[in-house]
Amino acid sequence: MPIRFLNYRGDILDFSVEAIIQASALSLSLSLDAFAAAFAYGCTGTKIPFGSVVVINLVCTAFLGLALFAGDYASGFISPGIGVLICFSVLMLIGGFKLFQSLFTKPVKCGKDSGSDSYTPQKSLLPFQAAIIAAALSLDGIAAGFGAALGGVNSFVMLGVSLTVHMAAVPLGGRLGGRLSKKTTLNISWLGGAVIIILAFTKLL
Repeated sequence: MPIRFLNYRGDILDFSVEAIIQASALSLSLSLDAFAAAFAYGCTGTKIPFGSVVVINLVCTAFLGLALFAGDYASGFISPGIGVLICFSVLMLIGGFKLFQSLFTKPVKCGKDSGSDSYTPQKSLLPFQAAIIAAALSLDGIAAGFGAALGGVNSFVMLGVSLTVHMAAVPLGGRLGGRLSKKTTLNISWLGGAVIIILAFTKLL
């Protein structure tokens, strides 16, 4: 029997395996942008200190939390059926846009021959720079979080996974980009879009 808790309105939160997988997959797909951005910075020799990682994590999760709260609040005024359709439409639009955008996204090239004869490593990503980057990366998360909340996604699971995954994805992306010495390409923007589209269809089941 699935474990269930109540949210601030007294509605039941679903902690079934299916609900946890859906919320976790959406959070993971949204974290891919942060991973790719960190990878790109790592390729240029830019280090991402722990403080900047925390800033990126908190900003991305905060925007996602606000979107989830707004969507959860709005769901109180929308019938469940309409909420699911809006959730499906929003996730489909975001996923489709990400797939379309990936067609014109150049893969990140790593190494000293990635477009310039001179290779000058930068020092580190400052916290205020990390905050700006995180705010830009959060745009998709705002729309996806709002739409997902209308569809009844478990907000607590999404926020918990977001906090955990971003703390791992950003350092991993930065270190991976920094350690690759050979010419390497990376374009994973399509993967996030594909996952979001799949999740959109699961909301109709």
